[in-house]
Amino acid sequence: MAVAAEAGAADPEALGRQLAVIFEGANALAASCNDNQVFSDARRAAKTLLAAALGPASGG
Repeated sequence: MAVAAEAGAADPEALGRQLAVIFEGANALAASCNDNQVFSDARRAAKTLLAAALGPASGG
């Protein structure tokens, strides 16, 4: 969360929780479906979330 705050996130705690949901969800889905493609999907989702949370400064 400190990194999110330093990067300028308005609510770094919420951003951290949201990224954790993406990470944990990807791990669970990959395990249950036996498909690692979900990590690429999770990465794109995280990039979108970061761009929304950090705005133009994120380089998204």
